[in-house]
Amino acid sequence: MKKSRLIIMDIIIVILVVLNAAMIIAVTENYNDENRTYNTRWFMNLYKNDEYGRAVDYASRDKIVIDNIQDNELDESIAVAEYYNAEFYKNVYKTMGNTQKLKQMEEQSDMALKRMGSLSILKQKIDSIVNVPDRQTK
Repeated sequence: MKKSRLIIMDIIIVILVVLNAAMIIAVTENYNDENRTYNTRWFMNLYKNDEYGRAVDYASRDKIVIDNIQDNELDESIAVAEYYNAEFYKNVYKTMGNTQKLKQMEEQSDMALKRMGSLSILKQKIDSIVNVPDRQTK
C-alpha cells in the first residue's frame, strides 16, 4: 500500500515537472514575440517623429539580436534605418569625392531598399531629409 502511494506521488511529481517545463517554454516564446512587437513599434514611433538617426543606433544594436529570428516587420524596420544610414553617408562620400566608399554606400542603399518592403514609402521622405534627388529603384 505504501509503495503504491510512493509510485503515484512520483508519477504526479514527474507530470508536474513536465508541465512546469512546458509553461516555461511557452512564456519564453511569448516574451520573445512581445519583445519583437515592441521593437517594431519603437522603430515606427522613431520614423513618425523623423528620428532616423536614433533608429540607426537602435538598428545596429537590434540587428545583432534578431539575426536568427524571422520577423519581416522588424527586418523591414531595420532596413529603413540602414537605408537612411547608407543615403546619409552617400552624401558625405560624394562631397569628399571618395568614389570607392560612395559605391559601397550605393550598394548598401539598394540592398536596404529591397528589404524595406511595405515601409519603402518612407524612401521619399528619407531622400528629402538627406537631400538626395529621387532616383528610380532597380
